[in-house]
Amino acid sequence: MEKRLQVFISSTFEDLRKERQAAVEAILTAKCIPAGMESFTGENTDQLERIYKWIDESDIFLLIVGARYGSIRKDKGLSYTHLEYLYAKEKNKQMIICVMKADNILKIYKNAKEKDEKSYKYYTKYLNEFKKFRISLYEENKIENVINEFYSTDNLKLILLGSLYEIKYNTTKNFIGWVRGNEIPNKKILHNAEMLNKLGIKQIYAKPRERDIEKEISTAKKIFFITYAGNNFIHKHRQQLIKALNNGASIYIIISGKNIVFSDAINSMEGLSSDEEYLYRSLDATYNEIEAITKLANKCNRVEIRSYMTELRNSIIMYKDKNDNFTAFLTIMFGYKNASECMMLEFNGGQGLKDCKAYFEKVWNSRKHDVIFKNVNGKKDNSIIKWGL
Repeated sequence: MEKRLQVFISSTFEDLRKERQAAVEAILTAKCIPAGMESFTGENTDQLERIYKWIDESDIFLLIVGARYGSIRKDKGLSYTHLEYLYAKEKNKQMIICVMKADNILKIYKNAKEKDEKSYKYYTKYLNEFKKFRISLYEENKIENVINEFYSTDNLKLILLGSLYEIKYNTTKNFIGWVRGNEIPNKKILHNAEMLNKLGIKQIYAKPRERDIEKEISTAKKIFFITYAGNNFIHKHRQQLIKALNNGASIYIIISGKNIVFSDAINSMEGLSSDEEYLYRSLDATYNEIEAITKLANKCNRVEIRSYMTELRNSIIMYKDKNDNFTAFLTIMFGYKNASECMMLEFNGGQGLKDCKAYFEKVWNSRKHDVIFKNVNGKKDNSIIKWGL
């Protein structure tokens, strides 16, 4: 069952007719539904009220900014486009913002000035307001990373197609969207949905990279991580783990190890199988990453790594947020060698979350004598010999 998301198109009108048409074509190509000025009827209601209603009913807010500020609503002191943007922001709508490149804008002004005074005034009316609006867009959306600059209608189409596909398939937002009548779930599908809910499965990802947990990691109170080799995850989330430590978080890591004694003195991999060599390098990289993170953090409440012996390539990432709620991510590997053959389940309750917590606790408590790194209150335990596995 595929949802068709409704996209509200916000922009000035006359000067961006071609850009709006390009946006409509991109939206339809992405199997979404466009909505905007073209959809308005002659209802006897306030225009702004109708606009707000359309934004409420849309899943995505698309803002296209060209070279004009647009008509100002006298009772508000702002342009309709500006008011639409502020309303969508207030309603926490999923946004795509496309801003015309500065060089293109200057070229439009230059051509208008050369044509006649009327054309120049048409574009430069409310120029100061336009500049402030444009700057505010960059300042208010730099963290969300939703600003895109375009230089042609074809370029705009490509940007929109990429953004729409990213939102449709790689976001965790639960959009309402539109569904065809003959695709409404039957009883069997509803039963399966109930089973997923019982297990506490919030989302299933074909590829773990589809789910970005950077924000959750940086604000977590406790982070739990069990894996065959954890250096990639730790390296990718280095800044978030440092931020978490600075906020007082504790980090507990379990990584796979075999009955091999590693030390800094080992300069040769001679005698090790390819799997053992891979494991050694992963362990060494994990150790070095964690040690670097504890040194870079301003404070360190608790960071501890324990090892265990397993052939499983699956992993569990759990975090406890400031409200003491747990979320778990279970990555299941289907192929022994190919890391791309995997899927990830996100649990926010139910039996699935209980099982993840129980498994981590069981392994952690059974490996009390296999601590390979420990830093409590900023003090590293130097009595632990690297690698006493």
